[in-house]
Amino acid sequence: MPQMAPIWWLTMMTMIMLTFLTSMTFMYFLMMKKSGSMMTPLYKGKEMNLMW
Repeated sequence: MPQMAPIWWLTMMTMIMLTFLTSMTFMYFLMMKKSGSMMTPLYKGKEMNLMW
């Protein structure tokens, strides 16, 4: 049973990371389409990077 914990944690981390990356890409493209300029998404990305 103790061996299951790290595997479960690793799976959870991978899932969270994938979701995070997907949402970030989606948001980036959405913002780019909405604003039409590259400035807003780039600024948002920098902000997110600092937070993460």
